[in-house]
Amino acid sequence: MASQGYTNMEQSMLRDIKSLLWGSSLKADVFSRWAQGFVFSDVSPTALVQFEGGPCAVLAPIQAFIVKCALFGEGDPDIT
Repeated sequence: MASQGYTNMEQSMLRDIKSLLWGSSLKADVFSRWAQGFVFSDVSPTALVQFEGGPCAVLAPIQAFIVKCALFGEGDPDIT
């Protein structure tokens, strides 16, 4: 991990948080699933697309909010 001006205590805390979130051995395929951005479908402008599999638990409520806004006009997200 690059220092980036962090103190030793901050670096230690960052390592602890990373270990807590990802475990002691982060596999590249797991990280790629969780690091993907939000991409809308070319076919349906309100549909999110997952290219790397999960994390469904994160995407599902966001997709539900988008559909709710599209159906009921609440929140008015720019989905076009």
